[in-house]
Amino acid sequence: MTDILLLLAAIGLAVATVLAILLLRILRSQSAEHVDRNAVNMAIADDNREMLASSLETDEAEEGDVEVDIALLDDVTHESPQQVHMTNRWAFVATSILIPVIAISLYWYVWGQPGTVLLEEAATYLESEVNEANSRKVAERIQDYISIHPQDHKAWVSLMSFQWLLGDLDGFRKTHKAAELEGHISPFGDSLYLLQAFRQRQLDLTPYDEVVRDRLREVDQGSQVVAMLDAIEHTGRGDFLAANRAWEDVLSQRDVFELHPMAAVGQRATRMRLEEPAHPQIVVSVSLEEIFPDKRWLFVYARTDRNQPPLAVVKRPLSGQRRFDLTLDDSVAMMPNSLLSNAQEVFVTARLSSSEDVLAQSDDLHVTRGPVNSISRPRVALPFGTAKPIVTVKINAEVTMSPLESVFIIVKKRVVSGPPIAVRRIFAPIPRQAIEITLADVMMPTDTAPAMDDLAVSARLARSSSAIARPGDLESATVPFELGATVSLTLDQAVGDVLNN
Repeated sequence: MTDILLLLAAIGLAVATVLAILLLRILRSQSAEHVDRNAVNMAIADDNREMLASSLETDEAEEGDVEVDIALLDDVTHESPQQVHMTNRWAFVATSILIPVIAISLYWYVWGQPGTVLLEEAATYLESEVNEANSRKVAERIQDYISIHPQDHKAWVSLMSFQWLLGDLDGFRKTHKAAELEGHISPFGDSLYLLQAFRQRQLDLTPYDEVVRDRLREVDQGSQVVAMLDAIEHTGRGDFLAANRAWEDVLSQRDVFELHPMAAVGQRATRMRLEEPAHPQIVVSVSLEEIFPDKRWLFVYARTDRNQPPLAVVKRPLSGQRRFDLTLDDSVAMMPNSLLSNAQEVFVTARLSSSEDVLAQSDDLHVTRGPVNSISRPRVALPFGTAKPIVTVKINAEVTMSPLESVFIIVKKRVVSGPPIAVRRIFAPIPRQAIEITLADVMMPTDTAPAMDDLAVSARLARSSSAIARPGDLESATVPFELGATVSLTLDQAVGDVLNN
């Protein structure tokens, strides 16, 4: 905003200077014109007197002088001061109008609409480096821009997004209410507001929060935040099947608001409340043993016949993840009158696609297993590519685990300190059979099996959902291994008060 004001002040000063110069020139030219005209007239009058004096008698010469003086006076006062004044005033008015118009036109042509330079400056901050200081500068520039262009809907949403990311809660709330008064509330802005309200008040919503919630449900039924609201309310009412459907709706979308971890735990908790005999299920483990850079979505579905529509479908965005543990049951049924629990045997298919379209595309990749019986609650593995184990782990534990607790299997370099090479998370109960850690569990997609050497593996039982070791967790010893080996790990070491990675 300061740069714009300085620019406008400079233009105003330039216009004032030009007008002052023109005015001085007009006054000087007017004065010089009168002086030159009078001098010429007096010279002509003197010549006329001399000519009359030489050719006329004295009496006649005196009459001639009078006539010359009358002619001189008539010539000098022939152009009235009123006319001169009016002529100069119209020139001044025309100049006063044209110069500002030209200046504004040049500004508009060179810099674009007023305020555009603010957005360009904001973009420059983001291009240089994305950090907290630059983000605050961007938020300030967008706020200045909105003060000039309050009708720009996208600018309001951008400002709220930056304030939300920066943790400027007071500024975010003020902007949200100001945007509402200007008529610029969007589903995205309402979602950000509700998420912030959840984090601050643990769902103890204020009347304004409830207004935002109801408005969001009306205008954006398919949003992640609305689905999360529905899941929480279904859980509170004890309708766990409906809650599972809502959690699935959250997980099936790109995680714009970082809700996937919460939704995964919530879905697992509500699914445990379903009665097993009445709700058969198929647990599907999908692994991407190769990198598929052009694929963006994973679909897993069960059908009784290849020519029939699926009975149950699960969709996930890949987003860099290469291993998925999914569940097919009646909560993800395609049709309410065509349930998985009514089928005797089904075929299970995993499909990788570059499109979010439910219909299969010509370049999709498919892996199918079957037939399987959902009543027996089977587990199906569907790898894309050949699964080559980095290490096979057998876990021993003499503890009782709740269904929400999990075991992390961690592969690291044996000597070099650094982040894990591969991590796999197993929810309770711990499987009796050995667990394979493959390329699908590798943290960096560029890592390959032949390049891995001098490795060690360990396991940790996490009592919380945190990936960081906390007091109360159990862990095993770290065991070196050769690529492709089988290792046995025992969870018998308690994690102390010092947090470990």
